[in-house]
Amino acid sequence: KFNPSGTDAGEFIDTVELTGPTNIMQLDNFNWVVLDWSAGDAELYDPQGLYIDKFTTGLSQPEGITYDPDGNLLIGNGGTSAVKKFDVDGNFIEDVVPSGSGGLVQPNAVIVRENVVAGLEDEQLNKVKVAPTMGNEFVIRTENAPIKKLEIFGMDGKKIADLPISETVTWNASTQSEGIYFLTITMENNKKGTRKIVVKR
Repeated sequence: KFNPSGTDAGEFIDTVELTGPTNIMQLDNFNWVVLDWSAGDAELYDPQGLYIDKFTTGLSQPEGITYDPDGNLLIGNGGTSAVKKFDVDGNFIEDVVPSGSGGLVQPNAVIVRENVVAGLEDEQLNKVKVAPTMGNEFVIRTENAPIKKLEIFGMDGKKIADLPISETVTWNASTQSEGIYFLTITMENNKKGTRKIVVKR
């Protein structure tokens, strides 16, 4: 563990259950998932770093973890040259990248990024900006883009709020749990876009 200035703040997890950690990610419920390359599993720890249980087993050299847009987890499985999808309870859903496809040899990172698009409609959508992207109060600037709806969703897909349509909109998230949220923008032509927001106090 390190403080914001990069100073060593001591061990966060120290347990015999963990033999070869590669990645750690915090879930929306504040528990931690740690990939164990040597043990071939993912392990679940509480917010204080205490071992809870296996998150999922049967992996091979896991490395790389992230959320997909639906709130599921994508995990790189180096031993089979694949990327696997799990729900937030650790249940396997499917291979997103089947073994060895697309020239994948041994993934060590998994990143989900938005499609890069162009055109007048996309320029209108790209006008919508959120600042800051981490905090507990967010200012959304629309620059008078033709917007039909502004909605906030949690990682579980549940709608948190409907926001008014205005050139400048403020969302106060001080009553929300810390974690990742999504601003969904629906244009008048029904085209949609998202912006990731991290609520942190």
